[in-house]
Amino acid sequence: MSKILVTGASGNLGRKTLRHLLKRRPATDLVGLARDPAKAADLAAEGIEIRTGDYFGYESLVRAFGDIEKVMLVSTHALTDRNRQHYNVITAARQAGVKHIVFNPVIRKEGSAFRLAGVTADDIFVEQTLMASGLTYTLLGNPPFLESLPFYIGEKAYESGVRVPGGDGKVAPASRDDLAEAGAVVLTDPGHENRTYSLHGDPAVSFADIAHILSDIRGVPVPYIAVSEEEHISNHVAAGLLNRPRDSRSRGCAASSRGNGPIRPATSRSSSATSPRRPPSSSATTIPPTACDPPSLRTPWAHRNCSNTRSGALSQRLPARPGTRDRSRPARWRRRRSDPLHEASAGPQPTA
Repeated sequence: MSKILVTGASGNLGRKTLRHLLKRRPATDLVGLARDPAKAADLAAEGIEIRTGDYFGYESLVRAFGDIEKVMLVSTHALTDRNRQHYNVITAARQAGVKHIVFNPVIRKEGSAFRLAGVTADDIFVEQTLMASGLTYTLLGNPPFLESLPFYIGEKAYESGVRVPGGDGKVAPASRDDLAEAGAVVLTDPGHENRTYSLHGDPAVSFADIAHILSDIRGVPVPYIAVSEEEHISNHVAAGLLNRPRDSRSRGCAASSRGNGPIRPATSRSSSATSPRRPPSSSATTIPPTACDPPSLRTPWAHRNCSNTRSGALSQRLPARPGTRDRSRPARWRRRRSDPLHEASAGPQPTA
């Protein structure tokens, strides 16, 4: 049987996905990827092979992806060099012969100009790269994690109330375990090829609704108190929930309250799927669909020394990193590429 690899095996979502996969496939068909395999020793004890790999280590990824058919690419942390890390995974997977990649971007409200800093633009870049890569892909849009609710309302909501920026917008969070189970289903069942899903919990609730729910749980009134975004940030910084005054998680909370955030309102448990989309050709650079050398440190976003470039095979178009020059062409052809993501959004760029 074909092998399935899940990245981030030592983290929350990756570990839970592998545990759900164990219910659907034998351990010999499963592989986990971790920078430090010792941190995934519990999975190894259940028979899952844990391979060493780092998103920044291109060659380590190529080695880890050998004999793998499907990869679950668990997105890395916000406000890091996410584009380079995710791009390395996708190109290394293609070089190693992987057929199918599943990725979990943060879901976005259709038509909203809100951009989650360090997340939205990077997610779109990965989506475009996957669609242009020639690989089979599945996009599993994730809502906020239910376990992350304290980052929105504070850890002392029972005592001080639900103090968030005012608004009646609704969110539909889901637990990591439920999202991991959905990932395991997509990785093992047919029919999800080149599909885009928005996953969410049920029902969608406002922060005022959350205050009512907490009141019912505790049996005492938990007030909903609308505060300014600045007060929400200062309260969270003082409580140690935010590392910096402009942590974008708080901005995401404010946008969600207004119903304009990165969370798609939901009315049912069923996920929604859309047809495959095509990336805009204006932000692409051409590379052949054959095994390529890893990107150099100087020009990490353009594969240059690709093998078999004269095979006559149709080339694939991969998005160039926003704001970079296309150095894979002669100097007279080079031009600064505009970032369609910035052009599409005129609103503030307020992060998961």
